[in-house]
This record gives sequence, C-alpha cells and structure tokens, in this order.
Amino acid sequence: MHPFKFSLSDTVPRSTHSHLEYDQIIMTDADNGLADKEGNASYRAPRVECSLEDFEILGRAGDGTFSTVIKARYKHDGRVYAVKVVDKYFVNKHKQTHRIVLERNILDRLNDEGIVRLHFTFQDENNLYFVMEYLSGGELFEQIRQRKRLDEASCRFFAAEVVLILEYLKKQHLVHRDLKPENLMLTGDGHVKLVDFGCVRDLTAPKHDESQRRASFVGTSDYVPPETLNNEDITCAADLWGLGCLIFQMLTGTPPFRDGSEYLTYQKIANIEFSFPDEFPPAAKDLVNRLLLEEAQSRIGASDLEELKRHDFFDGVSWETIRQSSPPEWIHSKASDEQEHAKELDWELKSMANPFDRRP
Repeated sequence: MHPFKFSLSDTVPRSTHSHLEYDQIIMTDADNGLADKEGNASYRAPRVECSLEDFEILGRAGDGTFSTVIKARYKHDGRVYAVKVVDKYFVNKHKQTHRIVLERNILDRLNDEGIVRLHFTFQDENNLYFVMEYLSGGELFEQIRQRKRLDEASCRFFAAEVVLILEYLKKQHLVHRDLKPENLMLTGDGHVKLVDFGCVRDLTAPKHDESQRRASFVGTSDYVPPETLNNEDITCAADLWGLGCLIFQMLTGTPPFRDGSEYLTYQKIANIEFSFPDEFPPAAKDLVNRLLLEEAQSRIGASDLEELKRHDFFDGVSWETIRQSSPPEWIHSKASDEQEHAKELDWELKSMANPFDRRP
C-alpha cells in the first residue's frame, strides 16, 4: 500500500446528515450524471473516478497549510470550479487526517446559499481533490485592502449576510472557528459565502473524538477568541467573537487586536485590549463592544441570534430578502491573464499529482 494513502470514505458516520433537511435539496451532482464511485447515495457531493487530466488549469486561486486551490475547467461539463488540492503526505505527517475527513463530510452535509458548495471529490496516490463552487468576486479581504476600509452601509450589508450564515451553522450545531475576511468570498453578483471548513467544530461529535477536542487551538491569531486561549469549551459564541473582529476590520481596515507578534496579539486578546478610532460609527461601536466580550455566553446573540439581528446597527436590514437584494458598490475582482499563467500552472499542478518520492 502506498504510504501516503487514505480515503475520504465513511470515516465520519453518515448519521451526521441528520441535521440536513434533504427534502430541501433541489439538485445533487448525481443529477448531473456524477455518481458516487462506491454507489453510496447518501453523498450529496459524490466521490468520483477522475484525475487532473480531466481539468484545464486556469490559474491559482489560493494556498493553505496543506493545500493549494486552483481555478480549473472540468472538461466533461465545461464549468469552472475551485479545486482544493490537499497533499496527503503533509496531512499524514502532521496528523491532520481526521480534520480533512471531517471537512469533507461537513461540506457534503451543508446546504445553504451562504456557504460554498462542494460538488464532488476525487483522489490519486498523493493528493485529495475537493471540487467546489468557484466564487469569482474574490475575497472580502481584498475589498477591505483595496478600499482601505468599507463604508458603514457596505459593512452592514456584508455583516448581515454573515449573521445569516452563522444562524444556519448554529442550527447545524457547527462552529466555523476561523471567521475572517479571507474566508468570506464574494459571488459574481457581490454576495458573501463562507469557505474553508478546515477548523470546523461539530458540537454533536463525541467528546472523545480526536477531531473535536473542545478547546483545540485552531484558527488565525488575529481572530482567536479568549476561550481558546483559556482552554475553555468552544461554543457557537466563538463565531460571534469572529463577527465582532470582522466588523471592526471592515470599518477600520485592520483587526482590533493585531500587534507586532502573535504573543503580543494574544496578550491583547486576553486583556480585551483594543480601541476605536474617533470616526467609528456609534451603533457599530456598541455592537462590537457587545460581541468582543471575554465571557462567551454574554456576547450578544449567544443565546438568541434574533437579539443580534435586532441591534440598532442592523436597522433597515430586510433579513428575509437581503440575499436577493442588490449589494452595495464593490470592486470586481480583476480577471487574471489565464493564457499567460496556464502553461506554468498546468506543469506545476500535474507535477503535484505525480511527484518524486518525498518520503524521508
């Protein structure tokens, strides 16, 4: 057996689908002619037999610790996807197999317009491939970076859509644990979707499950909640802390606790040490103050997200129709020169599929 091989199989029990209302699913990828290679009909995103040869590489979309995300066209249907390429060797080396399997099964079970869709998966000897919805609007982070900061109306719109995402995750008993502008992508029409479920916490998982240790240290330093630093239980309120950091960053251009090193950042988080610029909108200031509280269950919305939705900052938001409404003005992501980069990336990514022996 190949030393790097593991399978995205039923490692996580299929009973985790119990939270998903299957009668609300309009279409699965099986309806497009893609069937699970082992005939398991419980997968909404089937595991299929294919390879990188079935894709035309168009560009690089992002990078992670164990993965590279590429933009690619699937030759069999002509559609463009975001393909997350996960290196089995490094996943095994760092003992992260359980997280990858969990991420795959969680994405398979989620069905919400505010969350990136997993279409299908496949694997070869060295890599796992998550074939996902391609979001052409780019990261919310880029909107903040290019504009320096967002105006209050734009911040309100994006924050409201994030609240709806958190509302859905709470119903699924999930904590994302890495809510940040880089993990919020814009669709082609300017609405936000949450991506990257590598840090997700399933609150229904058994306590002894290695992948679900309650206070395991995951996430990004600028957005880590105090309960993680204090080795306390993680709840859905951890994502409310992330929302507070996100609103602050959208309106100022920088996260509230950022400092010169991770250690100093953690010190500021532990002491809830941050300050608002003079021009910070009053309603937003009150909301952020009520989200960035050390005691998780004291955060606004921790008990009932309706309390959060009723806050003055969200006055005027039509929660029932916001996802169908026109977003505020936003900067469209510039299309990369696909022809210029395709050849180089095609070679690079094909070499990832058939690398030299990387074993020590």
